[in-house]
Amino acid sequence: YNRQTEQLNILLAKPHQRLFFDDYPEAVYVGSVVSIKMDNDTLNDVGTIEIECSDPFAYSNEQTATVTGTNYKISPVGLNYDQTPDSITFVPSADIPSLKITNGDKKIEINQVITAGTKVVINFSNLDVIINEVSSLMNVTLDSNLGDFYIRDGDTISFSASGSIEVKYRVKKL
Repeated sequence: YNRQTEQLNILLAKPHQRLFFDDYPEAVYVGSVVSIKMDNDTLNDVGTIEIECSDPFAYSNEQTATVTGTNYKISPVGLNYDQTPDSITFVPSADIPSLKITNGDKKIEINQVITAGTKVVINFSNLDVIINEVSSLMNVTLDSNLGDFYIRDGDTISFSASGSIEVKYRVKKL
């Protein structure tokens, strides 16, 4: 019993875990376990697990959109609240001296030569820009909007060069 309880505590100790509930299986919540209370110290015990969800939103499973060109228009999928994508991946079709990505008045500008076929990943969860598997955050202009590059239904994300575009996001709902 004690070993199983310890294993449960280890699994649930990590903060800000993705949580799924049977009554709403298509939603993902983010929360942390704040307490585990067992009624008895027996092998077939009953108890309570208290979870604090500091983020009030439920998120869909990750959605991926892939296009080729210089623009990606977000389809009406229920992005009703300001949110950043999980990531944007761009692979230019030709060598470019720099890359600028915009959405309305928000922008991300990378001042670095990027050769054709090189993968550029903007990871909004980690606030990082990765080029060829190496962090290139030092080449991102200071006025870039990594933390608030919000997207909504109908927005158009524009790129300063042509290439393949992949946008990953989760629809958030109350």
